[in-house]
Amino acid sequence: MTRIWFIISMLCICAQYSFSQYGGLGSLDETNGYWKYFLTSDTTTGLKTGISGTLGTFSNSLTNNFVNSFYQGKYISADLKGASKLANNNFFLASGSLDWFLTGFFPHSKRCGYLISGSQNYFAGIKFSRDYYNIVFYGNSMFAGKTADLSGFSLNYTDYQKIKFGLFRRFLAHNNLTFFSAISIVNGVNNYSIRFNDAHISTSEDGEYLNLDANYDYRSTKAADSTGNGRGIGFSTDFMLSYRFVKSQITISLTLEDAGTVYWNDQSTLVNHDTSISYTGVDITSLFDLGSANFNSFSIDSLKKQFYYSQAKKGEYKTSLPRKISFEMDIPFLHNNLILSPGAYCYQASVMPAPVIYLAGKKFFNINDNNNLAALFQLSYGGNSSDIRLGLGTEIKIHRFRFRIASGNIIGFIKPDNSLSQSINIQLIYGN
Repeated sequence: MTRIWFIISMLCICAQYSFSQYGGLGSLDETNGYWKYFLTSDTTTGLKTGISGTLGTFSNSLTNNFVNSFYQGKYISADLKGASKLANNNFFLASGSLDWFLTGFFPHSKRCGYLISGSQNYFAGIKFSRDYYNIVFYGNSMFAGKTADLSGFSLNYTDYQKIKFGLFRRFLAHNNLTFFSAISIVNGVNNYSIRFNDAHISTSEDGEYLNLDANYDYRSTKAADSTGNGRGIGFSTDFMLSYRFVKSQITISLTLEDAGTVYWNDQSTLVNHDTSISYTGVDITSLFDLGSANFNSFSIDSLKKQFYYSQAKKGEYKTSLPRKISFEMDIPFLHNNLILSPGAYCYQASVMPAPVIYLAGKKFFNINDNNNLAALFQLSYGGNSSDIRLGLGTEIKIHRFRFRIASGNIIGFIKPDNSLSQSINIQLIYGN
């Protein structure tokens, strides 16, 4: 059953991706807010449209090799297991999005404008203990005469789509104060969440018996009797306030994104259970090879019934979207040919132990009046990953087209055996 719990929890790895933020330059880890640049830029006067895709994973313990092998269904060798840099509290974040947007000013106005966008989004966060990892990948033999503490394990995976409608307004004589607000209609596609409020596995010193005590909550949009699937609908809001200092041209922005809730329908599965189970004659050497344990078909069915089928019921529930708060500055140098952007962001509805702080930069190389090339770079730290991350990218502008490709941690692709994060984002934008 422990294997089943872990597989449920790690399904979110299949949705690797990275959420994002782009006001001015923003973080190279993510690009879900790239449209903010067009709301604050003093040179923005025409219609713009674009698409953007992002993908990323972040952890403080699981290497990129481990994550990629697990996702691809490859064999998890002893070396891969041992390479994980386990702490007492371990975190994993996977996120991804595909976005389209259209923004511009209303006719005969240079102060008031609109934004319309649509997106497909995936977001997953996991928190697990050192004991949880060891039980899953090494079995219970190392806990003979001891108790493994699985308490605090949590997972939340959400797959959803959004249609956003927003308005922005520029204020003051130089149009240097911008306020933006938007409302999104959310279509909830899938959600899985599980939390062990209190869970322990005790194994006797001779391995003759095993005791499991667990108090857990489980919610899923998949119906327990497989007769249907729960789906959700919800709403979210975005707000942004940006101010540009006229003399220095420094811009500061504060943003709240995806502050909203999804309400899942009454075909969803709900389990809230407090149980205690004892087994004798069980010596699990590998939870990925249940044939090595003395479980027969009856005991496996009993486990499923005890933990799931007999406790599951259909019902409605609600979940918060991965609400994000971000702050950033854009500081121009060299006659605006170099922009440095220090910033920070944090997801408030997920297992993110600390904010991400970053220093991003963009250096322009002008080719002619209509074309230019820019080099992107970034140093970042925090969030779900304990890496100090080096991000690199490039942006090419040819007439009205702008293409960008960047990674928030280029080392993650060069040395995946030691790196704990990886991300990539691609944009194509057309407009004046």
